[in-house]
Amino acid sequence: MFHRLWTLIRKELQSLLREPQTRAILILPVLIQVILFPFAATLEVTNATIAIYDEDNGEHS
Repeated sequence: MFHRLWTLIRKELQSLLREPQTRAILILPVLIQVILFPFAATLEVTNATIAIYDEDNGEHS
């Protein structure tokens, strides 16, 4: 079963990558995302308001 699926996937990829225009349409958006997203997305958190809600009612809270 997997052999048939792999053969179909390979055939479709060969037909897609045969034409230079289709190749560019498939590859360029991925390259643009890989290059631009690291500059746009940062994991640094700034100006975040934090609140602590304590329902313990213990001696140390």
